Amino acid sequence: MGGIEDGEDAEATVSRELLEEAGGLAASVRYITTFYTANGAVRQQCMVYLARDVERSQTDHEPTELIHVTSVPVAEALRMAHAGEITDSLSALSILLCEPYLSSS
Repeated sequence: MGGIEDGEDAEATVSRELLEEAGGLAASVRYITTFYTANGAVRQQCMVYLARDVERSQTDHEPTELIHVTSVPVAEALRMAHAGEITDSLSALSILLCEPYLSSS
């Protein structure tokens, strides 16, 4: 997750944030959808992208970020999202919205 910097397009943000937070470089990135995080309270939007064939290397977290990157198989991530085991709503919803594209992996 991250914000779009001034003058930056959304796909550049996806690539930058993937590299910073997960140490990942994707072979391809696909836009899935955009949704509001809390209608009626804030105008914040969440843009969902699916990164494929990600090569992992060193992360570059910002000093305020506490992130632990863990890889799980696609089927396990989907199971966890369906079972309510992923308690971050943006993450769970994003995984579920990607399900039609993940099932073919």
